[in-house]
Amino acid sequence: MIGGAMGESCAPPFEKHASAYRWGPDMTIIYPVDQRLLSGKAHDILILRTCHALAALGHTVFLVTQEVGVDVEVFWRHYGIQGLPNLHVIFIPIRQKKLGISWRFLYPWFCCLKIQALLRTVPVDLIYLSELKLGHDLLHRIPILKKPIIYEFHSLKAFEVEPFRPDAMEESVYKHATAVIATTENLLRMLKHLYGNRESQEIISLASDLFLDRFSFHPNEEGSEAKIFYLGQLYPLQGVAFLVEAMALLPGNQLHIVGGRPDEIEGLKEVARRSGTSSRVHFYGFVRPVEIPPLLRKADLLVVPSKNAGRMPYVAHTKIYEYMAYGKPIVATDLPAVREVLVDHHNAILVSPDNAKALAEGIQQVLSDPGLAKKIAQNAYETARSHTWERRGKALASFFESELRVAETR
Repeated sequence: MIGGAMGESCAPPFEKHASAYRWGPDMTIIYPVDQRLLSGKAHDILILRTCHALAALGHTVFLVTQEVGVDVEVFWRHYGIQGLPNLHVIFIPIRQKKLGISWRFLYPWFCCLKIQALLRTVPVDLIYLSELKLGHDLLHRIPILKKPIIYEFHSLKAFEVEPFRPDAMEESVYKHATAVIATTENLLRMLKHLYGNRESQEIISLASDLFLDRFSFHPNEEGSEAKIFYLGQLYPLQGVAFLVEAMALLPGNQLHIVGGRPDEIEGLKEVARRSGTSSRVHFYGFVRPVEIPPLLRKADLLVVPSKNAGRMPYVAHTKIYEYMAYGKPIVATDLPAVREVLVDHHNAILVSPDNAKALAEGIQQVLSDPGLAKKIAQNAYETARSHTWERRGKALASFFESELRVAETR
Protein backbone atom coordinates (compact mmCIF):
# COMPACT_ATOMS: atom_id res chain seq x y z
CA MET A 1 0.00 0.00 0.00
CA ILE A 2 1.42 3.36 -1.00
CA GLY A 3 0.01 6.40 0.73
CA GLY A 4 -0.48 9.58 -1.21
CA ALA A 5 -1.29 13.08 -0.04
CA MET A 6 -0.24 14.28 3.37
CA GLY A 7 -3.66 14.12 5.00
CA GLU A 8 -4.72 10.70 3.75
CA SER A 9 -6.41 8.64 6.46
CA CYS A 10 -5.03 5.23 7.30
CA ALA A 11 -7.69 4.29 9.88
CA PRO A 12 -9.60 1.42 8.22
CA PRO A 13 -6.76 -1.17 7.98
CA PHE A 14 -5.92 -0.67 11.67
CA GLU A 15 -9.32 -0.80 13.38
CA LYS A 16 -8.49 -4.28 14.73
CA HIS A 17 -5.78 -2.71 16.96
CA ALA A 18 -7.84 0.16 18.30
CA SER A 19 -9.34 -1.46 21.40
CA ALA A 20 -6.56 -3.66 22.81
CA TYR A 21 -3.20 -2.90 21.22
CA ARG A 22 -0.11 -4.67 22.58
CA TRP A 23 3.42 -3.93 21.46
CA GLY A 24 5.90 -6.76 21.10
CA PRO A 25 5.17 -9.22 18.33
CA ASP A 26 3.36 -6.54 16.33
CA MET A 27 4.90 -3.15 17.04
CA THR A 28 3.87 -0.17 14.93
CA ILE A 29 6.82 1.98 13.86
CA ILE A 30 7.04 5.28 11.99
CA TYR A 31 10.28 5.84 10.05
CA PRO A 32 10.40 9.40 8.61
CA VAL A 33 13.14 10.37 6.14
CA ASP A 34 13.91 13.78 4.67
CA GLN A 35 14.87 12.74 1.15
CA ARG A 36 13.53 11.44 -2.12
CA LEU A 37 14.13 7.73 -2.49
CA LEU A 38 15.20 6.24 -5.86
CA SER A 39 18.23 8.56 -5.72
CA GLY A 40 20.77 5.78 -6.25
CA LYS A 41 22.39 6.19 -2.83
CA ALA A 42 23.31 3.24 -0.66
CA HIS A 43 21.45 4.92 2.19
CA ASP A 44 18.20 4.57 0.22
CA ILE A 45 18.65 0.81 0.03
CA LEU A 46 19.43 0.66 3.75
CA ILE A 47 16.22 2.53 4.56
CA LEU A 48 13.98 0.39 2.34
CA ARG A 49 15.51 -2.94 3.28
CA THR A 50 15.46 -2.15 7.00
CA CYS A 51 11.77 -1.21 6.83
CA HIS A 52 11.05 -4.32 4.76
CA ALA A 53 12.92 -6.54 7.26
CA LEU A 54 10.89 -5.16 10.18
CA ALA A 55 7.64 -5.60 8.26
CA ALA A 56 8.59 -9.16 7.26
CA LEU A 57 8.81 -9.98 10.98
CA GLY A 58 5.18 -8.92 11.42
CA HIS A 59 5.62 -5.34 12.57
CA THR A 60 3.69 -2.49 10.94
CA VAL A 61 5.99 0.12 9.43
CA PHE A 62 5.12 3.55 8.05
CA LEU A 63 7.94 4.96 5.93
CA VAL A 64 7.29 8.69 5.48
CA THR A 65 9.28 10.23 2.66
CA GLN A 66 9.25 12.81 -0.12
CA GLU A 67 7.16 12.16 -3.20
CA VAL A 68 9.09 10.39 -5.98
CA GLY A 69 6.58 10.52 -8.84
CA VAL A 70 6.40 6.80 -9.69
CA ASP A 71 3.71 4.20 -9.21
CA VAL A 72 4.00 1.46 -6.62
CA GLU A 73 5.17 -1.30 -8.95
CA VAL A 74 8.02 0.80 -10.34
CA PHE A 75 9.04 1.72 -6.80
CA TRP A 76 9.35 -1.86 -5.59
CA ARG A 77 10.94 -3.13 -8.81
CA HIS A 78 13.67 -0.51 -8.51
CA TYR A 79 14.81 -2.06 -5.24
CA GLY A 80 14.11 -5.65 -6.27
CA ILE A 81 11.78 -6.32 -3.35
CA GLN A 82 8.10 -7.12 -2.99
CA GLY A 83 5.67 -4.91 -1.15
CA LEU A 84 4.16 -6.17 2.10
CA PRO A 85 0.66 -5.35 3.38
CA ASN A 86 2.07 -3.99 6.65
CA LEU A 87 4.78 -1.85 5.00
CA HIS A 88 3.26 1.51 4.09
CA VAL A 89 5.18 4.15 2.16
CA ILE A 90 3.61 7.57 2.62
CA PHE A 91 4.75 10.15 0.10
CA ILE A 92 4.58 13.81 1.09
CA PRO A 93 4.38 16.09 -1.98
CA ILE A 94 6.73 19.06 -1.62
CA ARG A 95 6.71 20.31 -5.22
CA GLN A 96 3.92 22.23 -6.90
CA LYS A 97 4.34 21.01 -10.48
CA LYS A 98 2.12 23.58 -12.17
CA LEU A 99 3.77 26.55 -10.48
CA GLY A 100 7.26 25.03 -10.38
CA ILE A 101 7.50 25.71 -6.64
CA SER A 102 9.30 23.53 -4.11
CA TRP A 103 8.23 23.38 -0.48
CA ARG A 104 11.42 21.50 0.40
CA PHE A 105 12.30 23.80 3.30
CA LEU A 106 8.94 23.05 4.91
CA TYR A 107 9.29 19.28 4.71
CA PRO A 108 10.10 18.75 8.44
CA TRP A 109 6.90 20.64 9.32
CA PHE A 110 4.85 18.62 6.79
CA CYS A 111 6.44 15.45 8.14
CA CYS A 112 5.51 16.32 11.70
CA LEU A 113 1.91 16.99 10.63
CA LYS A 114 1.75 13.61 8.92
CA ILE A 115 3.13 11.86 12.01
CA GLN A 116 0.57 13.63 14.19
CA ALA A 117 -2.18 12.52 11.79
CA LEU A 118 -0.97 8.92 12.04
CA LEU A 119 -0.86 9.11 15.81
CA ARG A 120 -4.52 10.12 15.87
CA THR A 121 -5.59 7.06 13.87
CA VAL A 122 -2.97 4.36 14.53
CA PRO A 123 -1.64 3.03 17.87
CA VAL A 124 2.03 3.83 17.13
CA ASP A 125 4.74 2.52 19.47
CA LEU A 126 7.80 4.51 18.45
CA ILE A 127 9.44 6.78 15.91
CA TYR A 128 12.68 5.52 14.37
CA LEU A 129 14.89 7.75 12.23
CA SER A 130 18.42 8.31 10.99
CA GLU A 131 18.69 11.85 9.58
CA LEU A 132 20.16 14.57 11.74
CA LYS A 133 18.13 17.68 10.95
CA LEU A 134 14.84 15.83 10.80
CA GLY A 135 15.71 14.03 14.02
CA HIS A 136 16.53 17.33 15.70
CA ASP A 137 13.28 18.93 14.50
CA LEU A 138 11.15 16.02 15.68
CA LEU A 139 12.90 15.77 19.04
CA HIS A 140 11.95 19.39 19.69
CA ARG A 141 8.35 18.30 19.20
CA ILE A 142 8.48 15.39 21.66
CA PRO A 143 5.83 16.96 23.94
CA ILE A 144 3.50 17.00 20.91
CA LEU A 145 4.40 13.55 19.57
CA LYS A 146 4.55 11.84 23.00
CA LYS A 147 6.33 8.79 21.60
CA PRO A 148 9.79 7.27 22.11
CA ILE A 149 12.22 8.45 19.44
CA ILE A 150 15.10 6.10 18.56
CA TYR A 151 17.87 7.57 16.42
CA GLU A 152 20.36 5.52 14.37
CA PHE A 153 23.76 7.08 13.60
CA HIS A 154 25.37 6.02 10.32
CA SER A 155 27.95 8.81 10.29
CA LEU A 156 28.62 12.04 12.18
CA LYS A 157 28.37 15.67 11.18
CA ALA A 158 31.47 16.12 13.34
CA PHE A 159 33.42 14.21 10.66
CA GLU A 160 32.86 16.98 8.10
CA VAL A 161 35.72 19.09 9.48
CA GLU A 162 39.20 18.12 10.64
CA PRO A 163 40.16 17.97 13.37
CA PHE A 164 36.75 16.59 14.35
CA ARG A 165 34.70 19.02 16.41
CA PRO A 166 31.44 18.47 18.30
CA ASP A 167 28.31 19.66 16.52
CA ALA A 168 25.58 21.25 18.63
CA MET A 169 22.67 19.72 16.68
CA GLU A 170 24.27 16.29 16.75
CA GLU A 171 24.95 16.55 20.47
CA SER A 172 21.32 17.48 21.10
CA VAL A 173 20.05 14.46 19.15
CA TYR A 174 22.53 12.12 20.87
CA LYS A 175 21.58 13.31 24.34
CA HIS A 176 17.82 13.73 23.94
CA ALA A 177 16.77 10.76 21.81
CA THR A 178 15.08 8.04 23.84
CA ALA A 179 17.78 5.63 22.63
CA VAL A 180 20.54 5.63 20.02
CA ILE A 181 21.94 3.01 17.65
CA ALA A 182 25.36 3.03 15.96
CA THR A 183 26.32 0.74 13.09
CA THR A 184 29.91 0.12 14.27
CA GLU A 185 31.77 -0.05 17.56
CA ASN A 186 34.16 2.64 16.40
CA LEU A 187 31.32 4.99 15.54
CA LEU A 188 29.79 4.54 19.01
CA ARG A 189 33.21 5.05 20.57
CA MET A 190 33.57 8.36 18.72
CA LEU A 191 30.07 9.43 19.79
CA LYS A 192 31.02 8.85 23.42
CA HIS A 193 34.32 10.67 22.95
CA LEU A 194 32.63 13.73 21.46
CA TYR A 195 29.42 13.86 23.47
CA GLY A 196 29.90 11.74 26.59
CA ASN A 197 28.30 8.54 27.83
CA ARG A 198 24.57 7.93 27.87
CA GLU A 199 22.16 5.11 28.65
CA SER A 200 20.09 3.19 26.07
CA GLN A 201 22.53 2.59 23.25
CA GLU A 202 23.18 -0.34 20.94
CA ILE A 203 25.41 -1.42 18.04
CA ILE A 204 23.48 -2.95 15.14
CA SER A 205 25.43 -3.67 11.95
CA LEU A 206 24.39 -3.28 8.34
CA ALA A 207 23.21 -6.20 6.23
CA SER A 208 22.76 -7.72 2.79
CA ASP A 209 20.91 -10.49 1.01
CA LEU A 210 22.67 -13.81 0.58
CA PHE A 211 23.28 -14.84 -3.03
CA LEU A 212 23.20 -18.55 -3.84
CA ASP A 213 25.16 -18.32 -7.09
CA ARG A 214 28.54 -17.63 -5.50
CA PHE A 215 32.28 -18.08 -5.86
CA SER A 216 33.58 -18.03 -9.36
CA PHE A 217 37.30 -17.44 -9.78
CA HIS A 218 39.72 -17.58 -12.66
CA PRO A 219 43.35 -18.22 -11.62
CA ASN A 220 45.83 -15.69 -12.88
CA GLU A 221 47.42 -18.03 -15.39
CA GLU A 222 49.07 -17.06 -18.64
CA GLY A 223 46.46 -15.95 -21.13
CA SER A 224 43.70 -15.41 -18.54
CA GLU A 225 42.48 -12.14 -17.13
CA ALA A 226 40.65 -11.49 -13.89
CA LYS A 227 37.61 -9.26 -13.60
CA ILE A 228 38.17 -6.98 -10.62
CA PHE A 229 35.06 -5.12 -9.45
CA TYR A 230 34.33 -2.05 -7.35
CA LEU A 231 30.74 -1.24 -6.38
CA GLY A 232 29.66 2.03 -4.78
CA GLN A 233 30.00 5.78 -4.76
CA LEU A 234 33.07 7.52 -6.18
CA TYR A 235 33.67 10.52 -3.95
CA PRO A 236 37.36 10.92 -3.00
CA LEU A 237 37.19 9.26 0.44
CA GLN A 238 36.24 5.99 -1.28
CA GLY A 239 39.82 5.81 -2.59
CA VAL A 240 38.90 4.53 -6.05
CA ALA A 241 41.67 6.61 -7.63
CA PHE A 242 44.21 4.36 -5.84
CA LEU A 243 42.47 1.31 -7.30
CA VAL A 244 42.65 2.76 -10.83
CA GLU A 245 46.35 3.51 -10.33
CA ALA A 246 46.91 0.00 -8.96
CA MET A 247 45.79 -1.44 -12.30
CA ALA A 248 49.08 -0.23 -13.81
CA LEU A 249 50.76 -2.89 -11.63
CA LEU A 250 48.23 -5.57 -12.61
CA PRO A 251 48.72 -5.99 -16.36
CA GLY A 252 46.33 -8.25 -18.22
CA ASN A 253 43.46 -7.77 -15.75
CA GLN A 254 40.28 -5.72 -16.06
CA LEU A 255 38.74 -3.28 -13.57
CA HIS A 256 34.97 -2.75 -13.58
CA ILE A 257 33.62 0.25 -11.63
CA VAL A 258 29.89 0.27 -10.86
CA GLY A 259 28.33 3.49 -9.54
CA GLY A 260 29.18 7.16 -9.32
CA ARG A 261 28.12 10.45 -10.87
CA PRO A 262 29.20 11.48 -14.39
CA ASP A 263 31.62 14.14 -13.10
CA GLU A 264 33.25 11.64 -10.72
CA ILE A 265 33.60 9.12 -13.53
CA GLU A 266 35.28 11.71 -15.73
CA GLY A 267 37.78 12.45 -12.97
CA LEU A 268 38.66 8.77 -12.64
CA LYS A 269 38.94 8.40 -16.42
CA GLU A 270 41.62 11.08 -16.27
CA VAL A 271 43.44 9.08 -13.56
CA ALA A 272 43.24 6.02 -15.84
CA ARG A 273 44.66 8.00 -18.77
CA ARG A 274 47.57 9.26 -16.68
CA SER A 275 48.35 5.77 -15.38
CA GLY A 276 48.00 4.13 -18.79
CA THR A 277 45.12 1.87 -17.75
CA SER A 278 42.23 3.37 -19.76
CA SER A 279 41.75 0.31 -21.95
CA ARG A 280 41.38 -1.95 -18.91
CA VAL A 281 39.13 0.23 -16.71
CA HIS A 282 35.39 0.09 -17.45
CA PHE A 283 32.75 2.39 -16.00
CA TYR A 284 29.06 1.49 -15.66
CA GLY A 285 27.72 4.54 -13.83
CA PHE A 286 24.56 4.15 -11.77
CA VAL A 287 23.01 0.67 -11.94
CA ARG A 288 19.62 -0.09 -10.36
CA PRO A 289 19.92 -2.34 -7.28
CA VAL A 290 17.90 -5.10 -8.96
CA GLU A 291 20.41 -5.22 -11.84
CA ILE A 292 23.58 -5.53 -9.72
CA PRO A 293 23.49 -9.27 -8.83
CA PRO A 294 23.71 -10.50 -12.44
CA LEU A 295 26.47 -7.97 -13.09
CA LEU A 296 28.61 -9.08 -10.14
CA ARG A 297 28.23 -12.78 -10.90
CA LYS A 298 31.08 -12.44 -13.39
CA ALA A 299 33.38 -10.77 -10.85
CA ASP A 300 36.48 -12.68 -9.74
CA LEU A 301 37.49 -10.29 -6.98
CA LEU A 302 35.85 -7.35 -5.14
CA VAL A 303 37.74 -4.37 -3.72
CA VAL A 304 37.17 -1.86 -0.89
CA PRO A 305 39.88 0.82 -1.43
CA SER A 306 38.62 3.33 1.21
CA LYS A 307 41.00 6.05 2.37
CA ASN A 308 42.16 6.40 5.95
CA ALA A 309 40.58 9.85 6.35
CA GLY A 310 37.44 11.60 7.47
CA ARG A 311 34.62 9.28 8.47
CA MET A 312 35.94 6.18 6.70
CA PRO A 313 37.77 4.62 9.70
CA TYR A 314 34.60 4.82 11.80
CA VAL A 315 31.54 4.13 9.67
CA ALA A 316 30.07 0.90 8.34
CA HIS A 317 30.89 0.30 4.68
CA THR A 318 27.75 -0.93 2.92
CA LYS A 319 29.71 -2.58 0.12
CA ILE A 320 31.53 -4.90 2.56
CA TYR A 321 28.26 -6.58 3.51
CA GLU A 322 27.19 -6.86 -0.13
CA TYR A 323 30.58 -8.22 -1.17
CA MET A 324 30.57 -10.92 1.53
CA ALA A 325 27.07 -12.02 0.51
CA TYR A 326 28.31 -12.75 -3.03
CA GLY A 327 30.88 -15.22 -1.75
CA LYS A 328 33.70 -13.59 -3.73
CA PRO A 329 37.30 -12.92 -2.65
CA ILE A 330 37.65 -9.47 -1.07
CA VAL A 331 40.63 -7.13 -0.85
CA ALA A 332 40.09 -4.14 1.45
CA THR A 333 42.07 -1.37 3.08
CA ASP A 334 42.87 -1.98 6.74
CA LEU A 335 40.69 0.47 8.68
CA PRO A 336 39.26 0.11 12.21
CA ALA A 337 35.63 -0.13 11.07
CA VAL A 338 36.60 -2.58 8.32
CA ARG A 339 38.33 -4.82 10.88
CA GLU A 340 35.07 -5.12 12.81
CA VAL A 341 33.82 -7.33 9.96
CA LEU A 342 36.81 -8.45 7.87
CA VAL A 343 39.76 -10.41 9.24
CA ASP A 344 43.01 -10.54 7.28
CA HIS A 345 43.61 -13.91 5.57
CA HIS A 346 40.34 -15.24 6.99
CA ASN A 347 37.52 -13.60 5.02
CA ALA A 348 39.55 -10.94 3.15
CA ILE A 349 43.01 -9.66 2.40
CA LEU A 350 43.60 -6.36 4.21
CA VAL A 351 46.20 -3.89 2.91
CA SER A 352 47.62 -0.52 3.92
CA PRO A 353 45.27 2.34 2.96
CA ASP A 354 46.09 5.22 0.60
CA ASN A 355 48.65 3.11 -1.25
CA ALA A 356 48.15 1.92 -4.83
CA LYS A 357 51.16 -0.42 -4.63
CA ALA A 358 49.85 -2.14 -1.49
CA LEU A 359 46.43 -2.47 -3.10
CA ALA A 360 47.94 -4.05 -6.21
CA GLU A 361 50.03 -6.46 -4.12
CA GLY A 362 46.95 -7.55 -2.15
CA ILE A 363 44.99 -8.15 -5.34
CA GLN A 364 47.88 -10.03 -6.93
CA GLN A 365 48.20 -12.21 -3.84
CA VAL A 366 44.61 -13.38 -4.32
CA LEU A 367 44.82 -13.72 -8.10
CA SER A 368 47.91 -15.90 -7.91
CA ASP A 369 46.60 -18.23 -5.19
CA PRO A 370 43.28 -19.96 -6.02
CA GLY A 371 43.32 -21.80 -2.70
CA LEU A 372 43.56 -18.54 -0.75
CA ALA A 373 40.91 -16.97 -2.97
CA LYS A 374 38.50 -19.81 -2.32
CA LYS A 375 39.15 -19.81 1.43
CA ILE A 376 38.53 -16.11 2.00
CA ALA A 377 35.51 -16.14 -0.32
CA GLN A 378 33.89 -19.04 1.51
CA ASN A 379 34.62 -17.50 4.90
CA ALA A 380 33.23 -14.16 3.74
CA TYR A 381 30.01 -15.89 2.75
CA GLU A 382 29.79 -17.58 6.14
CA THR A 383 30.32 -14.21 7.83
CA ALA A 384 27.52 -12.77 5.70
CA ARG A 385 25.12 -15.30 7.24
CA SER A 386 25.36 -13.29 10.46
CA HIS A 387 24.54 -10.05 8.64
CA THR A 388 21.31 -10.72 6.75
CA TRP A 389 18.41 -8.27 6.63
CA GLU A 390 16.36 -10.68 8.71
CA ARG A 391 19.00 -10.65 11.45
CA ARG A 392 19.21 -6.86 11.33
CA GLY A 393 15.42 -6.65 11.59
CA LYS A 394 15.39 -9.00 14.58
CA ALA A 395 18.17 -7.06 16.32
CA LEU A 396 16.32 -3.77 15.82
CA ALA A 397 13.00 -5.23 16.98
CA SER A 398 14.61 -6.70 20.10
CA PHE A 399 16.20 -3.35 20.97
CA PHE A 400 12.95 -1.48 20.31
CA GLU A 401 11.03 -3.88 22.57
CA SER A 402 13.57 -3.50 25.38
CA GLU A 403 13.32 0.29 25.16
CA LEU A 404 9.52 0.16 25.21
CA ARG A 405 9.67 -1.97 28.36
CA VAL A 406 11.90 0.64 29.97
CA ALA A 407 9.55 3.42 28.81
CA GLU A 408 6.62 1.62 30.48
CA THR A 409 8.32 1.90 33.85
CA ARG A 410 8.93 5.64 33.60
